[in-house]
Amino acid sequence: MYDVTRVAFVMALVVSVAPLVAQQPAADSTHACRTAVYYQRPTARDSAAIFSRDAALRCTGLPPTADTLTILAAVAERGGDRDLIAYYALVVANRHFRASRDAPDRPKLERALRSLRIVHQIQPSGTTASLLGLAAGSLAFALQESDRCVDVTRAPALLAEARTLLPVDSAVGGPDEPADWNEFERKAKERAAQICGRESDQPPGAKPRED
Repeated sequence: MYDVTRVAFVMALVVSVAPLVAQQPAADSTHACRTAVYYQRPTARDSAAIFSRDAALRCTGLPPTADTLTILAAVAERGGDRDLIAYYALVVANRHFRASRDAPDRPKLERALRSLRIVHQIQPSGTTASLLGLAAGSLAFALQESDRCVDVTRAPALLAEARTLLPVDSAVGGPDEPADWNEFERKAKERAAQICGRESDQPPGAKPRED
């Protein structure tokens, strides 16, 4: 008799609670965005920024295949802690930046620039500005080595972007090269005119040499 009474009580409890659960929203998207990036403190002296991708995807509606930095930018726009999100995003972008310095090929340079632009959009700072300026300058110099008009014409704009972000005495071209922005931009425009002029002189159907 005791077991039957207990089962009946549990069933009544489930029935009474179920409608309340059904009436609640599937996920509180605002709360999810505010907690998608948070600090975890394993000790009293240490802390680490943690990114909950599941919470971020719930509150942004982005697909699971979305880039991490794209998701972080969307979380910031939806009420997340912008300071903390920018900190975490910079950690990710800095990995891309370091990879582009270790092996400065075009894909890595492009990724570093794209990542740092997102971080700077989330929250501008002196650190992100410096890294972004270096990434833009490095990609500009790499593009000038190309034999394609579509590449070399991007270099002057990237140098102009780097110029606005970096201190006047920055050594962009190398440790022993002070930044002479006027000279950098002049050479970039000359290179673009040379390559694009060469392409325009080619017969129809000819393809420029691939890098």
